[in-house]
Amino acid sequence: MCMMTSNVFGSITANNLGYAKVELQETIAEGAESCRVVVYLKLTEDAEDAEGREYFKG
Repeated sequence: MCMMTSNVFGSITANNLGYAKVELQETIAEGAESCRVVVYLKLTEDAEDAEGREYFKG
């Protein structure tokens, strides 16, 4: 469920802004009650340091 959320947020953001990186900080699969998602809108130092998937306008 959280990965699907990541793909939706990442694809929509990248298609509109050209870039997105989505970090899943908490996931249901790892035992959390819900997904905690952080979306980086620009390739910044914080985005580079975060573990996540990058999306580009396609």
